[in-house]
Amino acid sequence: MSENTQKRKAPRSAFKPGVSGNPGGRPRSELNKVLANYLLKKSENGKTYTELLVVRLIEIAVGRGDMDAIEFIWDRLEGKVPLPMEHKGMMESGVIIPAILAMDKAELLEMVKRTQT
Repeated sequence: MSENTQKRKAPRSAFKPGVSGNPGGRPRSELNKVLANYLLKKSENGKTYTELLVVRLIEIAVGRGDMDAIEFIWDRLEGKVPLPMEHKGMMESGVIIPAILAMDKAELLEMVKRTQT
C-alpha cells in the first residue's frame, strides 16, 4: 500500500466501551419538528391533533374494517411480527461465514472438496 491509501487507526481514546458514538441520535429534520409541534397543539374542540388522529385511525380500522389501519395500530401496540425464515443448511444461511473466516487454508480446501462431491 502507498502512504496515501494506508488505513489509519483511530487513537485509543477515540471510542470508549459502552458509550454510543452518536448519543443524541439522528437529528430530526425540520419537517419532523414542525409536524411534531403541530400534532401537540389543541384543536377547536380542545383535543390535540394527535388525539384526533388516533381516534380517526381507530374509526377507519374498526368502522371500515380497513386491514392496513388495523395492521398499523397492531404494529404500534405489539411490535411488528418477525418474518418467518427458512433454514436451508449452513452453507446457504450465512451462519457458516464466521467459521470459514476462522479456518486455515488446509481446512478450507478440505471443506470445498467435500461440498463438490
